[in-house]
Amino acid sequence: MLTLGIDLASQNENTAACLVEWSGGEVILRELLDRGSDDELVARILRSAAGDQRALEAHLRRRAVVRTEIARTKLQVRGAAEAEAMRVVLETQRESIRKALAGTQLALGLGDDPALDEAQKQQWKDDREFLKRRLPQIDEELATEPERIRALYEDRQYHVEIVGIVYLWPATS
Repeated sequence: MLTLGIDLASQNENTAACLVEWSGGEVILRELLDRGSDDELVARILRSAAGDQRALEAHLRRRAVVRTEIARTKLQVRGAAEAEAMRVVLETQRESIRKALAGTQLALGLGDDPALDEAQKQQWKDDREFLKRRLPQIDEELATEPERIRALYEDRQYHVEIVGIVYLWPATS
């Protein structure tokens, strides 16, 4: 199978093409062509490319809108899942911190044993102070982070630009 790929330049005289052969799972660039090509068939196709583009453009734009909506829906689903995952992580952290501050996790009898090293006691106190500061931060993050993550997956705009056209014909013709 041969493929004639045409680069639709903004200026018609700059339109160029390449002939590619697809054979046995390999792709071979056969030749680069330009408007000065001596192959009449290629020259005729190059001359008609702009008109073919205009004829296909409305159909291609409709297809692009449909594909954009499919992609947009997939992004929204992914964004919702990621936002929910972040909410679960934050709620799990909050619950772990509450348990730690209630003394069910980090205390380990510290503060009751005079034989413990002062540095260990200080580290334990520092950890508890950090957890006390972290708890309200988690509440703030629960209010903002899931929505921020969901918003990252919003498709704010899409742009379709037709950059080329491909003609296929059997290698035997």
